Amino acid sequence: MLVLTLQILVFNSLNISGYINPYIYPLLIILLPFDIAGWILLLSAAILGLFIDLFTGTLGVHLFSLVLMAGIRPLVTNFLSLGKFDQDSSINIKQHGLIVTLVYLSILFFVHHFSYFVIESFSYNGFGRTLLRVFTSTFFSILLSLILLLFFNNSKKNER
Repeated sequence: MLVLTLQILVFNSLNISGYINPYIYPLLIILLPFDIAGWILLLSAAILGLFIDLFTGTLGVHLFSLVLMAGIRPLVTNFLSLGKFDQDSSINIKQHGLIVTLVYLSILFFVHHFSYFVIESFSYNGFGRTLLRVFTSTFFSILLSLILLLFFNNSKKNER
């Protein structure tokens, strides 16, 4: 719920130089357990994307980008052999390591951001600008997500 609130109230209105638009809400789909059923994963992504679209007025762009990202998530999980650790778990810096977590986040955020910004611009004109927006926004989204993951890991550790 914190991620959604931050996205809607803070990050949706954050637009630095027209190139940095961090979207951290895909983290909610990324953090789902590895062994979740495919249809539940896609349905969750569609509902979340629709919810974000309702608040931003983007007519399905977030929905499409999030469902696309959720669709390739099992491929990325298998490619990085993440399910071998613990089927019931999700990505965790402590369990999987910083590098694997960073690669996992990078691939999924890049797919989401690339599809979002390409559909948003819907033109070959200014494709270089669109790519720059993809890379800068992906970088800052990953950075903010890592901070949130570290914060959640520390708060869980303090609860024990």
